Amino acid sequence: MKFYSEEKMKAIREEFEAEILQHPHLSTKKMFGCPCYKAGGKLFAFIVTDGVVLTRLSENERAEAYELPGAKSFESDQRMMKKWVQLLVKNRFALKKVMPWVMKSYQNALVLEK
Repeated sequence: MKFYSEEKMKAIREEFEAEILQHPHLSTKKMFGCPCYKAGGKLFAFIVTDGVVLTRLSENERAEAYELPGAKSFESDQRMMKKWVQLLVKNRFALKKVMPWVMKSYQNALVLEK
């Protein structure tokens, strides 16, 4: 299953990276064929077609995030990743709304013990 289309998501990825890559302790790589972002070596977010997946939200933050329109658990090869919240991002306006959640995931990744 293909999770990411650069053709469809290029403008959103570029805007996402313009904001997120300015933060310290950040690195990028590809995973699941998607652009992925790590803070302090810990995966905290990746972009999928029409969304951003956050991997480091706390239990309370996840509960709040799941209340957002279109939010769901990320599913990979029929495996539901219940702690990974996929937020709907179909345009730049939606990206601006999810960036506070991205920053929470980033900050949580930084405080994890190595």
